[in-house]
Amino acid sequence: MRPWKTFLLLALLLLVAVEGCEDRRVADLDQRVKALEQSVKSLQTAQSKITEEETKRHTQLQVCIFEANSKFQGSLGRNGTKRGDGATASDIEKQKRDAIELCKAQYGN
Repeated sequence: MRPWKTFLLLALLLLVAVEGCEDRRVADLDQRVKALEQSVKSLQTAQSKITEEETKRHTQLQVCIFEANSKFQGSLGRNGTKRGDGATASDIEKQKRDAIELCKAQYGN
């Protein structure tokens, strides 16, 4: 091997030894991965909160509709086709529909 090639090879080995084998891109990649992990965790927390709120709202809607139906059945059961105020079964049915629409407006479908 020629002396200048040997010198060049030794200089290159010395440069690699001094500089180290660590690639700076790996550190940048690690930082990006950590940032993405934090973002995913944040999104999962937000999604969980949304799911809990939707479940709560759905439950409230079901309860509201159940109460409207119970009130309707109670009104029919008390008077057959007429109440003391002169309301007919169709009037009571309309009140039930209105109450259910109010539930849907308040808690969504």
